[in-house]
Parts: sequence; structure tokens; C-alpha cells
Amino acid sequence: MLTRTLSNVTAPRRKAGALAAAIALTLSLLAGSTPAAAASIQPPAQVHAVTLASFRAAPIPRISGTPRVGQVLSATAGAWAPAPTTLTYQWKRAGVTIAGATGTTYRVRPGDAGAALTVTVTAKRASYQPAARQSAGTTQVTGLAYPNCTALSAAYPYGVAKAGVKVNLVSGQAQALKGPPFFSTAVYTLNTKSDRDKDGIACER
Repeated sequence: MLTRTLSNVTAPRRKAGALAAAIALTLSLLAGSTPAAAASIQPPAQVHAVTLASFRAAPIPRISGTPRVGQVLSATAGAWAPAPTTLTYQWKRAGVTIAGATGTTYRVRPGDAGAALTVTVTAKRASYQPAARQSAGTTQVTGLAYPNCTALSAAYPYGVAKAGVKVNLVSGQAQALKGPPFFSTAVYTLNTKSDRDKDGIACER
């Protein structure tokens, strides 16, 4: 019974002694370490987030010109402050990006008829947050009246149909179309003379 009691008392003492020895060894190693080794145990340096400045003036771009098929529109970026390093342009049709339309000017395409156009200008400068501004939309693009189906088909390969038309009629019989026509009641109205069979599609194929 006495032996068991002494064992219970001395066990914690042995553990405490081992802990003290480990601490002493660590301190002695640190005391004799080289500066490089001591630096290696320093806490990591804090990482600070970089705050980018904002443009003081970021104007809304403007579009000038007549929104009509074949006409050229121009975009004016306005006076940014400070002056951007780069300005990029992106034209859109009814809010959808137009592939390849990234210049300060844009020639209105047949597929734009009936839609409004906008341009987005993005400014960039070192140490500044990039900023994008979109112009107001143009009025709906006006289509053209074509002299014949050869001219119309060059712009609209499968013809022009008024809204709601679903089939191509030939002698009163529904026929399959080779491709979807361009749907625009306004453009169709300008070219009704080319709808010889009066089925609501001008110059269909």
C-alpha cells in the first residue's frame, strides 16, 4: 500500500521534471542559434491588402449618328479624370454583345434592325480600379427598302418575315424553309413588294 502511494506521488514529479528539462533545452538552443535560425522562428509578416484608387470623373459615353442600317455611329468616351491609360469599347445590340464591334465607330448592320444599340466604355489605369460606363440606347434601328430580292437576300439570306409568321406558303401549301428568316414587321413592311405570294415573308428560300 505504501509503495503504491509513493508511486502516485513521484509520477507527477517525474513528468514535471521532464517538462522543465525540455524547456531548458529549448531555451539553450535558442540562445546559441545563429541570427538566420532565430529569424526563421519569427512570426510571419502581416499581409496588407492593396487599395486601388477610383476615377474621380467617369462620364457616361455618348453615341452620335443616325441608327439606320448602313450608317456609321460614333462613340464619345467623355473626359475621365485622371486620364486613363487605356479605353476600350464594346457595342451591344439590345444588351447583347456584338462580336468584333470594339471600335470607337460602328457601321449599323442589317441584323440590328428593330433593336436599340449601346456602347460600353471601360477605362484602365495603373493603381486604379477599372471602371465601365454604358451609354444610353439609341432609338430602334431603322431598316432599308431593297430594290429586289437579290439585294435583300444579300442582307438577309433567308428573307424577311413579319412577326407571327410560322410557315412558308407556296400555292397555299405549307413548305419547309431552308433557314429562318429575319423577323421584323418594320423591315417587312418596307419590302412588301418582294413578297409575291403574300405569305408574310419577303424573298424566302
